[in-house]
Amino acid sequence: MLAHFVHHVITALPVPLSPFIRDEFSLSNARTLLIQSVFSWSYAVAQIPAGWLADRIGTRILLIVGISGLAVAGILIGISQTYVMLLAFMVLMGILGGGYHPSAAPMVSAAVSPADRGRALGFHEIGASASFLVAPMVAAGIATAWNWRVSYISISIPILVFGIVIAGYLNRGTKASGTGTDLSGAYGDAARPKSNYLRLVMFLLLSIFTGGVVGSITALVPLYVVDAFQSSEFAGSVYFTVFASTGLWASPLGGYISDRLGRVPLIITLCVMSGAGVFLMRIAPSGVGIGAVMLLLGITTFMRMPVSEAYIIGETTERNRSFVYGFYYSTMTGTGAVFAPIMGYISERYTYASAFTWASIAIIAMILFCAFFLRGSRN
Repeated sequence: MLAHFVHHVITALPVPLSPFIRDEFSLSNARTLLIQSVFSWSYAVAQIPAGWLADRIGTRILLIVGISGLAVAGILIGISQTYVMLLAFMVLMGILGGGYHPSAAPMVSAAVSPADRGRALGFHEIGASASFLVAPMVAAGIATAWNWRVSYISISIPILVFGIVIAGYLNRGTKASGTGTDLSGAYGDAARPKSNYLRLVMFLLLSIFTGGVVGSITALVPLYVVDAFQSSEFAGSVYFTVFASTGLWASPLGGYISDRLGRVPLIITLCVMSGAGVFLMRIAPSGVGIGAVMLLLGITTFMRMPVSEAYIIGETTERNRSFVYGFYYSTMTGTGAVFAPIMGYISERYTYASAFTWASIAIIAMILFCAFFLRGSRN
């Protein structure tokens, strides 16, 4: 949980700091969201080979690089002086951070019984949720007092130190046990029924697509409240913090409910709620209204994550599990990277309301398509 927290502290910074970066470089909405997009794309692409490597060389090395490497990239982002340099270091940050999730999720799953897998993965998500709650507020406060570069540098240095410490801890643990960090046979693969790969694809398509669309909308919200309601840049960051705060309790709750009621019914319900929340953004008033919608989107997003991860565990084997996780995280992040600049373009070419409307229509259409193939399935 702590490792997950420090990993995402830096990845949580681009969105809340986007208004500050936009002002300094005099960027359009599309070019501003491209900053988050290039990071998301590199982060996404890196997770597929990282998952493949984790299945072959173990998860420990990739976990360490996913923390310390991110910190080094964060420092470089802080010293970037041009828009092109900033984009380049964002790409580097994505590449270095790509190995964390394909390594961490299988390690967590191997440590618990299948009956408690969803809840365990939900508790692991608390680390990410806490980082997205704390980091935007801290970073925006530092950027308001100094500038956004100071935010990146001052936050990245302690994380680099933590990465060095956890590397030493994992090395000692490996030497003491005489084994790697992977637990062979701990997943209960022998008792797992034969996989239905079509349903696995449809389940992941629905989860990934919905997550990507919602991610692009939440990335747009800080710019939306500044432009539409003349709110401050700091206020825009606060809304993103409201979104992230739900993960502290929604992730374990989602995992717990899916363990009891089934992954498929819950994922469909959460995606419907996500589509409704995105549509409500277009009519929500500033302040409490937008905060309530961001709260709803946060709940559905963070409940969905452990449900999807637990479903993958149940439909894969230890031989290819990290690779499938890498593919899942890669495409989920990549989908958001595709949609973010598109939503930025629609918001400028037409209106913010148009972006919210088309995003909600896309989610509902995908639900109808995937639900046909998932009908009658519980897990």
